[in-house]
Amino acid sequence: MSSDLIQAVDFSHLLLKEHIEAGSVVLDATTGNGLDTKFMAELVGEGGHVYGFDIQEEAIEETEILLKETGLCDRVSLFCAGHEDMETYITEELTVAIFNLGFMPGGNKEIKTEKESSLKALKSAIKLIKGDGLIILVMYSGHPGGQEEKDTLMDYSESLKQEDFNVAHYHFINQKNSPGELLTIKKRIKN
Repeated sequence: MSSDLIQAVDFSHLLLKEHIEAGSVVLDATTGNGLDTKFMAELVGEGGHVYGFDIQEEAIEETEILLKETGLCDRVSLFCAGHEDMETYITEELTVAIFNLGFMPGGNKEIKTEKESSLKALKSAIKLIKGDGLIILVMYSGHPGGQEEKDTLMDYSESLKQEDFNVAHYHFINQKNSPGELLTIKKRIKN
């Protein structure tokens, strides 16, 4: 057994496993190198579907290659578009939405998520998520603009009514170099 606590991305994958079942419709709002998209495509099975967004053509191409290599293309729709425009492409309810904010690992660090578009995207995801659905945000504050983006999303999430949502924040408080933080928003079922 490891003596370390798990990092934000690993924790996000535990939550994805817990909340996604065969037939689920889910969203990867920032496909990046495609690892979360592939992971979710495996979880939704043949009857489910994954929507994936990224503003970088390179990210979409890398994700497509990964999906082709693993035979998962038929259950994923990819869009080279900003996550803030998701409601243009998605009309059905989502079980889970995940955001991995910042810049694409190994990519151009000048191209990154921004607080305004990420906030708009989060608000859209909240509209699309079904009762008992989950939104996961993996946030990085160590790059230029990252702290402002995190603060904006945290402020908005803290304002969500507790009757409608459970919001939790997982992060290390004694680590240097701003490791990823996890913000989760679980929509409550209305009676």
